[in-house]
Amino acid sequence: KNKMSSNEVSSSFPCQNEAKEPTLPIPSKSSTIAKGNNSEASCRILPHTDISDPAKHIWIITTASLPWMTGTAVNPLLRALYLARDRDPIGGSVSLMIPWLIYENDRIKLYSETNSFSPTKSSSDLNEEEANTRMMIKGQELQTSYIQKWAQERGGFDPPTISKLGIYYYPAVYVKGFGSIFPKVDICSLIPDA
Repeated sequence: KNKMSSNEVSSSFPCQNEAKEPTLPIPSKSSTIAKGNNSEASCRILPHTDISDPAKHIWIITTASLPWMTGTAVNPLLRALYLARDRDPIGGSVSLMIPWLIYENDRIKLYSETNSFSPTKSSSDLNEEEANTRMMIKGQELQTSYIQKWAQERGGFDPPTISKLGIYYYPAVYVKGFGSIFPKVDICSLIPDA
């Protein structure tokens, strides 16, 4: 009695392709969003939001990272590599911001003992804070190498594409009760202004 017809259902979704084909039309680069009645809005891309433009700077932020094999780790990495593939070396860039688990126990729990990216302490004249900072940087370098190797061997991306992707870290902790990684800082404050 209260069921809508298929025409009524499709008209309630303004960006649905009217054709029976499973793909949406690809908008032109000069397209804009129509203003006015939402039911009449088109699915056109605003030029300043067009991420296919190879001159754009794109930041992808995620709450998980390899070697933790979750969709939240793998999908953003693959998307970032896909976007990096066609970036203009002069103007455009793709940056992936991932969590650096600040506690070694968190890294061991999620990544394993062999992939905890915990370099051994070296004796030096550095104070404890400087030594910890150096170990963190070395750990991040090890994790970046792991990610790049995975991208080539398992993701099928070539070294030139992988080298176009910038990998950046934010300090984070694993919260067992949520089964998730949470940032320790305001992540947006780490992204430079364009």
